[in-house]
Amino acid sequence: MLNFIKLIQQRGYWQFIESAFTVPKIKFTSTPENWNSLTQESKEVLVALYRMYPLAVDGPVRFDRKRLAAMAMLTPSDFDKLLLSFQTKGLIEYQAADNKSAIQFMEPRPADKYVSFPSTFVDAYINAKKERTHAMLAFLKSEECMTTQIAHYFGQTDDKQCGVCSTCTFNHYPDPMIIEQMLRDGHSFDDIWFDLNCNPDELKN
Repeated sequence: MLNFIKLIQQRGYWQFIESAFTVPKIKFTSTPENWNSLTQESKEVLVALYRMYPLAVDGPVRFDRKRLAAMAMLTPSDFDKLLLSFQTKGLIEYQAADNKSAIQFMEPRPADKYVSFPSTFVDAYINAKKERTHAMLAFLKSEECMTTQIAHYFGQTDDKQCGVCSTCTFNHYPDPMIIEQMLRDGHSFDDIWFDLNCNPDELKN
């Protein structure tokens, strides 16, 4: 499904937002006259909300959930349960905070024919992504100089190792005198291998 969504995004019909955070909101669907049957504690919470967010009578407004939970001496999760109980009784509408994916249309909703793909095309797209992923993993796992690998990818034949990439320096052991001096200066082994770009396991040996 995600691959299909991204394929349509490439055509420019919509923008896929992988993480869309929504804030908590509240709307009053009742008035204080309807709250007399509530417990004193529940009524106090609703009255506090009503006074702090009077515009919530007209429509959903953002509110400080954690602050109000603390004022009511409740944990945020218990405060959520209380608000949901108010909603069940028809006293408020509560929209909890959420973090979901979203799709934003870049133009009027396209016709079905513009967002359909042959199964062979979708399979080829997925296989191409898998091949790229496997190639990247092989590149990262290889013990060959990264610069040399990149050169070969672009058709160059220079096999000279760069000496500075992470592969070239992984088994590099720096001058022992430099290490001894850094230890005398108070550097830890972690500081040394990070500063000198060498294998920490080899360094500690």
